[in-house]
Amino acid sequence: MPAVPAYINVALLLGPVLAGLGISTFTAHMFIFYFAVASAITPPVALAAFAASSITKAEPMATGFSAVKSGIVIFIVPFIFAMYPEILLISDAVLDATAGAAAGAQYLPGYDGTLDVPALAWLIARLVLALYLISSALAQYDARPLNVIETMARLGLAVLVMFKLPVIYGAAIVAALVLIGWHYLGRRGRAAA
Repeated sequence: MPAVPAYINVALLLGPVLAGLGISTFTAHMFIFYFAVASAITPPVALAAFAASSITKAEPMATGFSAVKSGIVIFIVPFIFAMYPEILLISDAVLDATAGAAAGAQYLPGYDGTLDVPALAWLIARLVLALYLISSALAQYDARPLNVIETMARLGLAVLVMFKLPVIYGAAIVAALVLIGWHYLGRRGRAAA
């Protein structure tokens, strides 16, 4: 299904449900729209993948599954929007949908409507690290093949890097950097041998 009809169908059914879960209305609709756009690579519809398969003379479903495998990280970003709505850079993204119109504009807990640029830059850096860990783990490759333990460690650390508690994400960032450094040093050791 194309993005607009997919968005309309899901927004009518699940938009109020997401807003009722404590997500702002704008963020809920952005969450839905992002998945509607991602439907272009998701089989069995996968319009973009099927168009690419006709150009390359490949099997359509195999192309669709390959597109999902290559773009799997795209399905994580909407959850980041839900956890950290300030990343959308719109004040409506941090408004409390459950407050009601009579109460005026009330913000979600932890937000005051201002933009904290250093905190946003730190969040984006954490997001980049988490997406790097996830994409390398799912590809099972980062300069050299990853074994099962490295893959599981990267997936677990990616989740922990996006936690809201500084103690947890701080330790996860240190562990992730140590793991990546160890991986690259292991690569050098093998190349020298």
